[in-house]
Amino acid sequence: MTTTLESKADELLMYSREVERLYSQLTYLAGGIASAAADGDTDSSVFESLVYMYKATRDQHATAKQAYNNALNGE
Repeated sequence: MTTTLESKADELLMYSREVERLYSQLTYLAGGIASAAADGDTDSSVFESLVYMYKATRDQHATAKQAYNNALNGE
């Protein structure tokens, strides 16, 4: 039987892992964007796709961080 404290710890761990995963993805995408910009490929569909994915991931990261903070504060 799982206690409330264990359930809360599991929830926090899940959100923490999601925040870290998304942060890693943001770092990777930012590197791709910087590389494409350095190569002068800012008019390419690849660059546009990277920017689109970065924005979507940034929003997901913000949502995951908010969910983590809410769980941490018992909301």
